[in-house]
Amino acid sequence: MAEFRYTCKRSNLADHIIDQQYELEIDATTAPKSRIVERTDVRAVGGATESLYHRADREWSITFRPVNGDRMDELTEFLESTESGEAFEMRIYGTESSFTTVKRTDKGHQWQEFMMVGSERTDWFTTQISVRAV
Repeated sequence: MAEFRYTCKRSNLADHIIDQQYELEIDATTAPKSRIVERTDVRAVGGATESLYHRADREWSITFRPVNGDRMDELTEFLESTESGEAFEMRIYGTESSFTTVKRTDKGHQWQEFMMVGSERTDWFTTQISVRAV
C-alpha cells in the first residue's frame, strides 16, 4: 500500500485543517519508474559530437486503484493539495526505509469511470498522476 505525506492546501474533509500535514495510505496499481536525461548534443562540422549533460530526473507514473465515497474525498484532497507544484513525500511501495520527496509533473488529473453503480458517491473511479523526485 502506497503512503503519501502532504500538506493540506485545499481541504475536502471536515476534520482536516489547511496547512496541516496529513498522511494518505492508498493502493496504487502501477508505478513505473523512469529516468529522464536532459542533455544537448552538439555536432561540429567535422563530424565530432559533444554531449552536454544537464541533469537526470527520476519520474514515476502512478495510477490509483478505484475509489468511491469517502476514499474518493481523501484522494481528491490529496490531489488538489499537490496540484500547484507543492512538494510532498511518498513511499510508493510502502516498504521503503524512507520517504522520497517529489513534486507533480502532470497538468492535473482526470477521473475515469471504473464501475458505474448508480450514484456519484457509490460509483467507482480511478485517476493517474506523474511525479518527479526533487
